[in-house]
Amino acid sequence: IAPTYNEVTKRLMGSRTRVMGLTATPGRSIANEDENRQLAQFFFNEILGIEGGQEGVLDMLRQRGVLAQTESVRLRTSRSYTLTPSEKEHLARFFDLPPGLLSRLADDDIRNIEIIRRLQEECERGGQILFFGCSIDHSKFICAMLTFLGIKAVHLDGTTNRARRQSLIAAFRSGTVLGVVEKGSAFDDRHQALGRRIQGMLLED
Repeated sequence: IAPTYNEVTKRLMGSRTRVMGLTATPGRSIANEDENRQLAQFFFNEILGIEGGQEGVLDMLRQRGVLAQTESVRLRTSRSYTLTPSEKEHLARFFDLPPGLLSRLADDDIRNIEIIRRLQEECERGGQILFFGCSIDHSKFICAMLTFLGIKAVHLDGTTNRARRQSLIAAFRSGTVLGVVEKGSAFDDRHQALGRRIQGMLLED
């Protein structure tokens, strides 16, 4: 739990105040039960969930149209990567790709060519795509290459100001641009193309 969130929330709590936490995800992480437990304890283990029945919550939300139906298609290349001992430790500890590996993935020209080719094919079929790059620079590079190919692409990351962010989201939802993002939850529909593995329970599912 972020220190600022922790401090502000505790200051709001009092004899005349009730605090309710809202979240778009059912927990912090699939792999880290300690974080899930800490979040639950922060709200005194008083959690109001959604009953999904035998089908499960995520499947139920998909059937109701709240979440999109997903189909995973892998982009296969001839490339292979070897992790250093420290990178293996990072992967085991945080259940996420280590920064060094993400940097090598972003700089792999052959992999990037395959990514761009697949994105171009999808756009030519009339699709709209959200691309999550390995880094901000990687996202900007992919965006620049798509623009060079004549595809209306934009870059969006955490430093994008609110007005421009809203403008880009509106343009994407109207079908006039292809959204290219580094990470985050600015969009919630259309196709997603992952240039890296994204943490988060809904994304991991």
